[in-house]
Amino acid sequence: MALLRGHQREFIHSKSGGGKKQKQEVAQHIIELRRAGIESIIVRPLAGDGVTVDDTIAALGEIWPAVEAAT
Repeated sequence: MALLRGHQREFIHSKSGGGKKQKQEVAQHIIELRRAGIESIIVRPLAGDGVTVDDTIAALGEIWPAVEAAT
C-alpha cells in the first residue's frame, strides 16, 4: 500500500517483517486524519517491488481494525 506524504510514497509490504513498522505508521497516519475530521479515505492499492495489489489490500485489512478501534 502506498501512503502519500507530501510528494513521497511509502510502500507497505505485508510479506516482510519490516512491514510491521510501516503498517503501524500508516495506521497512525489514518487515525490522525480521522481524528482531524476526515471521514472518508480513498485507498488506491499499488503493486511495488515484490508486492502484488492483493498484498497491499491484505496489508490494509491488517491495519484497519486498529484504525477502527482507535477512532
